[in-house]
Amino acid sequence: MKIKTSVQLSALVLQGALLLQAGDYTVGQYLLLKEPAKNSPVPAHYEGYDLRSYIAGLGAAFSWANAWTKMGGETFPGSKRDVVRDTNRLLGRDVPERLYCPPGDLAITDEQYTDILDREIKRQLDRAASADTAAERAQERRNVTQSPIATILLDGLQRTFSCQKAK
Repeated sequence: MKIKTSVQLSALVLQGALLLQAGDYTVGQYLLLKEPAKNSPVPAHYEGYDLRSYIAGLGAAFSWANAWTKMGGETFPGSKRDVVRDTNRLLGRDVPERLYCPPGDLAITDEQYTDILDREIKRQLDRAASADTAAERAQERRNVTQSPIATILLDGLQRTFSCQKAK
């Protein structure tokens, strides 16, 4: 019994250290914390409040950043246009002014942020599963599970609330 408890405690310490070192939850960590397996060493508080609060914080941060860019973001001359433009160019998107474009003054709820994150994770994992070879599928899945959830949430927001004009 002591060995099992020691192994569980070691797993918790290692997981905590990885989270602190990374500064962001990865998709793999998110999936583990969202629905831990039976007899998991994951503490119960990760299953609820902390994870939801973290996603809500990411959503609020993206919302504020999006509002800032929408209003002109001229706190630092040129910074809004340069940062948003360069970020979108790196992502291969031609969206010069905003991170994402929700309709009107839509207020996205914490539950909607979580839903958008979950749908984007599923989409990316499904895409990884469709790779040609087993090695490619494994590598693509690793790429997704090692991605920070902040990046995945932003991808999901941009896919859900695209700024691209209908043609």
